[in-house]
Amino acid sequence: NKVTVIAYTPLADGSLSGRSRFLPDKRGSALEQVAAEAGKTPAQVALNWCLSRPNVIVIPKTNSVARTVENCGASGWSLTPSQVAALDAAYPL
Repeated sequence: NKVTVIAYTPLADGSLSGRSRFLPDKRGSALEQVAAEAGKTPAQVALNWCLSRPNVIVIPKTNSVARTVENCGASGWSLTPSQVAALDAAYPL
């Protein structure tokens, strides 16, 4: 149907960046593993994973310049097919 999706909370209110005060600790999760493998932060991997899908736009919220710079690091590289598969399995859409 070629519908564009706008992800206005692509980091799940901080839970996919490892910064949530309200959700359980996800250290050791598939996201953390892929981030370590890719040499990126969990937030960068989560955003890149969303952007790897056709017709998806992400709008990550941030209140700091440092986080904005970090979020910009989500572009300019690609996850491997096996990394995408691991994230797809761990976080089904």
